[in-house]
Amino acid sequence: MKLEHKAELIIGMIFLMTGFLLNQPAAVGLGIAATLSGIYRYIKYQDLPEHDERTKKLSGVAFGYTMLIVLFSVIILMLIDKFKILDLTVPLVLSLVFLVLILSLSIFLWYFGRRSDIE
Repeated sequence: MKLEHKAELIIGMIFLMTGFLLNQPAAVGLGIAATLSGIYRYIKYQDLPEHDERTKKLSGVAFGYTMLIVLFSVIILMLIDKFKILDLTVPLVLSLVFLVLILSLSIFLWYFGRRSDIE
């Protein structure tokens, strides 16, 4: 078991026990989520090899393209706000930016992972 999986399980258990002892539902929920996440990652990644040079290169390129997409989406949101096309609030803008970030990174990692190499 990797050290980060052990740490995640231990931290999850600490939050879980602390939440039960102090009667804090948020800490219990966080403890359950961290514990289940640690168990899931341990089961999923137990026989996979470590990251190699190709994986690191593809991840870097995917992250670079993702940052460009996020930058353009922020520019578009700024223009929407400047010309008062929509009434944008801070939570809405942050949600949209994080959604674009997660979706574009996932798509680029999937796309570049299917290719043999990237130039």
